[in-house]
Amino acid sequence: MNSTVDLDGGAAARGGTGGNGGTYGGGGGGGFGGGGGAGYYNYNSPAGPGSCGQNVGRGGRALFRLSAGDLWANGSAVNVTGGAGGNAGAAGTGSGGGGGGGGYAGSGGGGWYGSGGEGTAGQLSGDGGEVALELYCGRGSIPPGGLGMGATGGRRGDGLTEKGSGAGGSGKGRATSDGPILRSIPRLVPIALGPPDGTMFNGPEPFLSWTGCLDGIIFPSKPDPVKAYGVALDDDPGFSSPELSVLDIPAWDRTFSPPALLGGQYYWRVCAVYSGGESPGWSGPRSFLKNGPPRLVADIPPLSFEEDGSLRHAVDLGTYFTDDLYPEDLSFEVAYEEDPALVHATIDGRWLDLRSMKADWHGTCDFRVRATDRGGISGLSNTFRVTVTAVNDAPFFTGLPVLNVTEDSDFRFDISPYVGDIDNGPDQLGLSVRSPHAVVEGHNITLHYSTEVGTDLLAIALTDGRLSAEATLEIRVIAVNDPPLALPVPDLRTAEDTVLELDLTPYGADEEDAPARLRWSVEGAGEGPYDVIVDGQNLLRLVPRPDASGEGVLVLAVSDTSNATSFVTVGVRVDPVNDPPAIKGLPEAVVKAGTPLKVDVKPYLSDVDSPPGSLRISVESERASVSGLVITLAYPRDERLGSETIGITVSDGQATGRGALSVRLLFPPLFTGAPDSISVPAGGSVLQDLSRFVFDREDGTSGLSWSLDRPDPGLLDARIDGNGLLSARSVGRDAAATNLTVTVTDLDGQSSSWTFDVRITRPEATGASEAVPAPDPVLPALLVAALLVGGSATFFFVSGRRARRN
Repeated sequence: MNSTVDLDGGAAARGGTGGNGGTYGGGGGGGFGGGGGAGYYNYNSPAGPGSCGQNVGRGGRALFRLSAGDLWANGSAVNVTGGAGGNAGAAGTGSGGGGGGGGYAGSGGGGWYGSGGEGTAGQLSGDGGEVALELYCGRGSIPPGGLGMGATGGRRGDGLTEKGSGAGGSGKGRATSDGPILRSIPRLVPIALGPPDGTMFNGPEPFLSWTGCLDGIIFPSKPDPVKAYGVALDDDPGFSSPELSVLDIPAWDRTFSPPALLGGQYYWRVCAVYSGGESPGWSGPRSFLKNGPPRLVADIPPLSFEEDGSLRHAVDLGTYFTDDLYPEDLSFEVAYEEDPALVHATIDGRWLDLRSMKADWHGTCDFRVRATDRGGISGLSNTFRVTVTAVNDAPFFTGLPVLNVTEDSDFRFDISPYVGDIDNGPDQLGLSVRSPHAVVEGHNITLHYSTEVGTDLLAIALTDGRLSAEATLEIRVIAVNDPPLALPVPDLRTAEDTVLELDLTPYGADEEDAPARLRWSVEGAGEGPYDVIVDGQNLLRLVPRPDASGEGVLVLAVSDTSNATSFVTVGVRVDPVNDPPAIKGLPEAVVKAGTPLKVDVKPYLSDVDSPPGSLRISVESERASVSGLVITLAYPRDERLGSETIGITVSDGQATGRGALSVRLLFPPLFTGAPDSISVPAGGSVLQDLSRFVFDREDGTSGLSWSLDRPDPGLLDARIDGNGLLSARSVGRDAAATNLTVTVTDLDGQSSSWTFDVRITRPEATGASEAVPAPDPVLPALLVAALLVGGSATFFFVSGRRARRN
């Protein structure tokens, strides 16, 4: 309804004339449309009431009455005004003992003997006409201000009284009143304003609003205000089981936001709750959509998988989340990972995948998953725990270094820092090595390389009792110069005086040098009866000392090219044999022709087995004879003879030995034809070439040396030079005689002497005397020599001069 209505009540007429009073009573007052009522006799009592109609003099009534099954008023107006009340009427006349009193209220006048009685004009006589607003509806909604209702009661009459003509008193007037306003406003139903049906609330809570209702009035005027509003929500338009029912929303509040609604389609209605009674009913249902967050229908359970592994499609998240509007259109993401460096979660469609991120780690991590619907609203899962269970990991090697090991030296390597096991401590791990160069004790490897092998790859294994790991340890063997290896050399054995030779090359070995490059030497030969020599080709020569036998110990040294040396001891034995006697070292026998020479050969005899005195010798020469161990050599002065070698045989009775004696014949210088005397004049001198009188087969005159015995210095001063020239001078004036001895020596040391007389003669008076040259001695000397040897002169000249033997 949206209209304006104006209503006015009719005005009341002047009251009627008061009735005539009876003898003892007053008449009633006049009223609207009627006269005063008849007085009644009431001795000495108030007059009885008038008997006119009750509405005599009252203003006309104004009534607005609306009756409808459903009433919705908003922006309408109703103006209602009551009619005016009537004024007092004329006074009545009295007779006998009292007169009637006229008046608006029609009250009777007092009697003669009593006061005036009440009129019977009714209680509303003279009042203004009443106003009545009456609304009747099955369902209605009128918001405050939505229906303007102007109501004015009728103006009241004057309510005056007038004294009548009788003897009685004046009638009683009454106080009039304006016409009352009467209302009847029913309990109404609010109008739901918003949101419009089908509105989607994507995230924030819905905001519901409605119109307020007029306070009610229970006819004729009892207030019945709105005490509160109520809202009901349900997913069923029939509200068979409301999910939310609130009946205490303050009357001044016309909005409501339902808290924590789940997603879905909702229906809602509103009602007004009045102070005087129950709500007249609910508004019609309205609807909206609430896109709530996806809901977890069941907690995601704890999950587990083995360390170093993964769990693909661990959880179908679609079975754990639902959504009221979009249950099949959800997206998922990992909302919380306790430590993604340990366990990392990813989403594959609607599946949750898990992967262990840290090698060999086991433990627990917490996770949460977020589901988001098509509207962008999300919900979280419960916090669920993922357990990475331990498995027995194999032990492992890590960061093994390259070892530098010096040959022939122990190297201790603690492998503990380079092994590990996630599940076991170092003491629970067993180490093994497959190598002849390594010894394992706990986690220590002792390496020893007796030879240089370059780089060795050492196979090592580590076990925890169930699983094992293998690795290769690289070892670089640093070469050192190993001394050569002297292999056992067999004892040396040889016979006396028999040289033994042995190639030592096969008895030496060396890591760096070939056997042929090794050098053998004699470190010590001991006191054995032998000499040992090793040449540059490593050939050992054992040379027994002559005629010696016995045993000894030989120390040989073998050296490599770096002068590292090893030694080996060798036994040596020289077996004795019956050695033949020997004659050695005989010097040359120098024999002067014509002079026998004895040669004792005993010092030159030797026999290992026999003393020299037991030996016998023999010679092979007609000019030698043997007596014991003495050889006598006798050579005549025969210039035809020369030097020779005489063979000598020495015997110990079992074996013989041979030797040789070199014989060199010496022939001394020979004076031939020399004068027996010479004359020297007193005070004078002579010169004499004595070389003419000397012959030497080996040296001639040029190889001779001369000497002169010192003469009597008081008689003669004599000298001889190296050429045999004799100079004699007399130192006195008297005649005298003396002798001189001249010695001539050849290069072999043999000499001859000649002694002759010197006569000092007194000079003749006639002049100085002159020495007469001596006859030439050459020819006589040749002749003499020829006669001595019984040969011809021709043979002598050929053989008389020979080269000197050294």
